[in-house]
Amino acid sequence: MWIYFLLVGFVVAKLDILGNKAFKTDMLRREVLAIEEGDRVDEADIRRAENMLESFYHNKGFWTSKVDMMVARKDSLVYIYFYIEEGFPMSVREIEVKGAEGDAFCSKDMLAIKEGEIYDYRKILVSMLRLRQLYELHGYPEVEVDYECKRIGAYEVRLVFKVRKGPQVRIGEIEVRGNSKARKDMILREAGIKKGELYSTKKVDDARSRLYMTGLFDKVEAATERIDSTRMKLIFKVEERKPRWVKGEFGIGGFIETYASIGWGYDNLFGWGEKLQLEVRYFTNFKGGYDWRLYSRYITPYFLKFRWNLSVTPFYELKHRRAPDYEIRTWGIRGETKRGITQHVMLYLAYDQKWRRLSIGETYQMMATRLPVDTSEITNAVSADILMDTRDNPFRPERGVLGRLGLRYAGYRLGGDNDFEELGVEFTGYYKYEFMLVATRVKLTGKLSGRLPQLDRYFLGGPYSLRGYETDRLGRPYGKENMVVSNVEFRVRLPGDFMMVYFVDVGEVGDGVLWEWLRTIERPYVDVGFGLWKYLFVGVVRLDIAMPVIPETGSMKWWLVFGEPF
Repeated sequence: MWIYFLLVGFVVAKLDILGNKAFKTDMLRREVLAIEEGDRVDEADIRRAENMLESFYHNKGFWTSKVDMMVARKDSLVYIYFYIEEGFPMSVREIEVKGAEGDAFCSKDMLAIKEGEIYDYRKILVSMLRLRQLYELHGYPEVEVDYECKRIGAYEVRLVFKVRKGPQVRIGEIEVRGNSKARKDMILREAGIKKGELYSTKKVDDARSRLYMTGLFDKVEAATERIDSTRMKLIFKVEERKPRWVKGEFGIGGFIETYASIGWGYDNLFGWGEKLQLEVRYFTNFKGGYDWRLYSRYITPYFLKFRWNLSVTPFYELKHRRAPDYEIRTWGIRGETKRGITQHVMLYLAYDQKWRRLSIGETYQMMATRLPVDTSEITNAVSADILMDTRDNPFRPERGVLGRLGLRYAGYRLGGDNDFEELGVEFTGYYKYEFMLVATRVKLTGKLSGRLPQLDRYFLGGPYSLRGYETDRLGRPYGKENMVVSNVEFRVRLPGDFMMVYFVDVGEVGDGVLWEWLRTIERPYVDVGFGLWKYLFVGVVRLDIAMPVIPETGSMKWWLVFGEPF
């Protein structure tokens, strides 16, 4: 029978654990045993489950526990019962760390296991890992950590962690290889590591990550050479990217709208990692309306020798519409600085100054007194934003979140003609499943007080917000003070780097104080649709088709555009 059982296997009809008090049966079956009811098993699987249960209890401090097993078979079914005699668990009465005498940075408090707790082998392993990482951070790359467990009573033990530090090592020399345009001083500045510092593998890994984050290198490797017992030579090997780049975008929406842009940039001015960018954007809806946007941007990774990224952006915008007949010209400059708070959190501070001039066509001259229009204005504003980014890939994310919380203030104290306060909140999440990626975006922004100027107001509609409506369809003619939009996409992978996407877009715009306006929303605009996307090495080209849920609010729209909607 056992030969047949070994070769063919049986189906588990019943699996039960009896006698356990310290741990719940569901937890033992789910996390310890590798067998579930309905599984096909053989003798080796059952013996393995018995050994795993015994090891689990021993590692949790139940050294006197016993596990008995009974197996009953009927036809092709097998019934398995585990009987456990737990006994009493061992407790940790004393903990000692040998070899750490005189090291102020090391104490028993940083260990995962504490005196008075039940013996736990997993916590002992975690404690050893913490000790090893701690000493590596303090310049001991050859540290070794072991432990010894001594029984000092019937149910008590004494733990001794043994640390063999080895010599403390510092960085004696730093060499950079492979750089032709990037200066060595710039590379070392971005790496954030200096000669004479304590050596640790984590510092080197962090330095490599910072060099990758500059966007100047395709490849960064770090190697070490031992100078002597207390000094290490660090070697960075880099492969530089081409500093010049040109990019373009083009899109069509239902034969009535066209988008186009072209940009040029140089990402390593004078070898110091500074960047210069130029871009021109154009939009037309074939109804006499068009937009132009021109801007340049200068970026330096260090502002006044501090690790604050600074960008200065002069710009010019022209918006022309036929119905109603008006034209808005805007020019200005924006200064922004940012600094990382943690690995995933960034702080942005900005100041922008805008000059606007609005011209109304003859058809609407008689109505000008009834339109909320300013002929010219100046807006000076400051803003602060906190950005959290845990995405696995900023260009094609599959997991993680991107969140932003921002406040903007424009007041007469700053000069200018406008006085308002504005709040912005945005959350984007990516959730990967076996054959599908779910992407969600919620964006809420609006005024807290004052009155927003015309060009700072909001519209919805188009391939990047509500795809069932024309570009800027919601909010016409002059925009609204508040906006909320939510998108949910179900992206299904297809062969050839294609993706089938099903989506739902919901949004609304309106005037008033943000919180009061939100309470008045009763019937937001909703559209549903699908799309076929193709991923290229420069981005994604997508064909989206969308239909408003309420036909009276619009008709079917299609878009052939470049770039993801959010």
